[in-house]
Amino acid sequence: MDAIASHFQEYWLYWAVAAVLAAPIIFVTRRYSLPVIQYALESAIYMYIMHVIIGAVVRVASWFKTSSSMRALEEDGRPTDAVNWTTPFIEFWDKAKYDPEWIIYLEIGFAVVIVILVARYRPMKIHNPHKRKYDDKGNLIAGGTAKKGGKGANRPGRSYVPPSERDYRRPGR
Repeated sequence: MDAIASHFQEYWLYWAVAAVLAAPIIFVTRRYSLPVIQYALESAIYMYIMHVIIGAVVRVASWFKTSSSMRALEEDGRPTDAVNWTTPFIEFWDKAKYDPEWIIYLEIGFAVVIVILVARYRPMKIHNPHKRKYDDKGNLIAGGTAKKGGKGANRPGRSYVPPSERDYRRPGR
């Protein structure tokens, strides 16, 4: 966290200028840019959760391998083949900080799967909602086939009758 904080303290002016320049562009194109930003933030949150889970699993596996070893113990009480597997929580881009080196490729694979799943199940749909248009009788004339009314309003021979014009008397009375 210190690396990120020191970066922002060192380059705060550049970030401020970028924010001032980006704000009008995002405002003007908000119909397209805000869904993209939301999509990216959602994917980043899922990837961070995945990174934390993989880090926890790697640490548990390291503890289990070290604790369950039957080899001769060293002076510090650890076996000779003790491992110290880790994944970095902050500087996740640094390949040297991953102890089993293949874990970073596993995380990249999971990140690709996350992006595919988010794209599949949370698609970005940018559209204008269409307002339904009705004629004088209350029948839907654009935007769909259902008629304004109730359950059987769009069946042949039926039309919508507003409640104020309905005759609630039974025939023959």
